[in-house]
Amino acid sequence: DQLADLYRQLDSAGFIIVDEEQITENVVRSLEDNSRRMQEIVERHSPRLLRGPTREFMALEGTMMNSGFRSGDLAYLRLVLQRAPSPAARQSSGVSSANFG
Repeated sequence: DQLADLYRQLDSAGFIIVDEEQITENVVRSLEDNSRRMQEIVERHSPRLLRGPTREFMALEGTMMNSGFRSGDLAYLRLVLQRAPSPAARQSSGVSSANFG
C-alpha cells in the first residue's frame, strides 16, 4: 500500500516520525468553506490554459483530488519528522540502534 511505501521511504531516508495525524476531514471541510473564493482566485489569476491543472492541484470541487479526499481513497497527513541520528552519532552517545527500528 502507498502509506506503507511512504513510511519505508522516510525510514530509508533516515527520518523518525515524531507525530502523525490524519487531517483529511479538516481539509475537506476547509475546501468546502473556501471553494467559492478559491474558484474566483483561479478565474482571476490563472491563465486559461492552466486553470484545469490549478483547480486539480488545489483539490477544488469537481476534481479527482477532491473526490478522492471525500471518498477516503486519498488521505491528507500531517507528519512531524526528525532526522534519525547517524550510526556514528548513536555509538558516540551510547544510544542503541534498537531504539531506531
